[in-house]
Amino acid sequence: FNPAAEAALAPLNRMLDAIYAWDEETDAFLSSTSDDDDIIVGKAYDAALMRRLMGYLRPYWPSVLLAFMAIVSASVLQLAHPYLMKVAIDRYIATGDVAGMDRIALLFLAILLASFALEFVQTYVLQYTGQRIMFDLRAQIYRHFQRLDVAYYDRHPVGRLMTRVTTDVFETVIAPLKNA
Repeated sequence: FNPAAEAALAPLNRMLDAIYAWDEETDAFLSSTSDDDDIIVGKAYDAALMRRLMGYLRPYWPSVLLAFMAIVSASVLQLAHPYLMKVAIDRYIATGDVAGMDRIALLFLAILLASFALEFVQTYVLQYTGQRIMFDLRAQIYRHFQRLDVAYYDRHPVGRLMTRVTTDVFETVIAPLKNA
């Protein structure tokens, strides 16, 4: 506990207290930057939201399976590095047989290249799948907007709705994946 640091941070804490209020029901912070729209921020995990997002993931299960297999395979290949070091030290360096080190080096290089390829596949497939899920979610929201009464747009600014669709959909899909 440092009183000088606490005193220096007091204005920032007062500002944050003015912006965010704790909501006991949702066990999360409520943003009170505007009177008409409270946004829940800071909730680590929402099981109901994850169940709803799984419905959007269902059409892409082959891609997710491919990414999962790439993750597992890359993890297994990572275990080969220490084993190759053990073999190199025990069989070749300790006995002074430097001639066998070239095979170990080539095997080590092959494993590194395979690990890189598998991590590339995993990243590419998961990014592509995430983008497709966001596209599907946004398309569903836009279809919903098309069915709304025109009076709804008189009460809610269109720019704010579009910002919410683009930003909130990104945060809804990407944030759980980052925290996982």
